[in-house]
Amino acid sequence: MCVRFLKKTQTPFSTLEQFILPYTTPRSATDHTSPQLSETDALDLENPLPSKEAQLPVPLAIEFLADIHIEKASAGGSDQEQLISQAIELFGSLAVNHDTIRKR
Repeated sequence: MCVRFLKKTQTPFSTLEQFILPYTTPRSATDHTSPQLSETDALDLENPLPSKEAQLPVPLAIEFLADIHIEKASAGGSDQEQLISQAIELFGSLAVNHDTIRKR
């Protein structure tokens, strides 16, 4: 099993999936605002959502999500083929749509 970690904190990639997901999907054409918080809502400072000015999706976030899928697939399990397929799809979207320097 190959578990990859962030260098400084030794945090496994797979534990950061929920943090990275909002940065990997494009903002819908009608959603130009960040969610409004009421007085009873808590702002999650450890997992902030993208700002309304953020240009989504972020290519590095897509690449990181693909790395997470590869790490999970290398751990084994019944969904190994699905995870590899998702990683390949993410890398493909980078080459074609989001980070065209990867195009061959």
